[in-house]
Amino acid sequence: MLKILSLAALCTLSTAALAADSDQEILLEPPQSTAEAPQESAPLAHRISLGIGSGVNNFTGNMGKLYSHSSAVLDVRGEWAFTPVFGARVGADLAGYSFNAQPSGAVEVKTQSLQAAAQVHFLSTALISSGFDPYATAGGSATFRTQTFQDYNSVEKDNAVGLNAGMGTNYLMAGGKLGLFAEATAGQIFFADRYEQAYLESGLADSTGMLLTGRLGVKYYF
Repeated sequence: MLKILSLAALCTLSTAALAADSDQEILLEPPQSTAEAPQESAPLAHRISLGIGSGVNNFTGNMGKLYSHSSAVLDVRGEWAFTPVFGARVGADLAGYSFNAQPSGAVEVKTQSLQAAAQVHFLSTALISSGFDPYATAGGSATFRTQTFQDYNSVEKDNAVGLNAGMGTNYLMAGGKLGLFAEATAGQIFFADRYEQAYLESGLADSTGMLLTGRLGVKYYF
């Protein structure tokens, strides 16, 4: 009888130990991997930037024969990349020219332009942190021109609309806050007096021609 009781007690203790081990295994959490999933770089989208730069304007055709190359142009701009591919820009610039009109003598010219343009970015995965961001651009402008005729001591003012298109690129520096931009465009400005000959140099039938521009500057991204 004593042997039977001892055997029963041993079986009970063994069963309890197995149950405890089983409970411990159930409560153990599976091992977790310490490796973090790679994070994708955010695209250059929904960002606003402000820029300031300089450059030159150069007219071709008869306009180029009449107007000298521009003095250094002051350019300010604001851009909004509302998707990784499409963006918009507004801006303004100031430029100066001079020419010798016959028979009116020396003429000083000042232009102020307001621009709006759309942009298509070629690298839709352009990084916020750093990298190149090339784009194509097309848009229009409103140009306000003041011509001062030195010999006649008179001033003429004119407003014109323009169309332009071109290419450019941004370069974002490390950190994604500061950047550089370079842009070149070609376009037409439709001055109201482009077919008048009142002050054109001899031999020029009109003052038409394309406007070529080049810009370099810095930008700050918000």
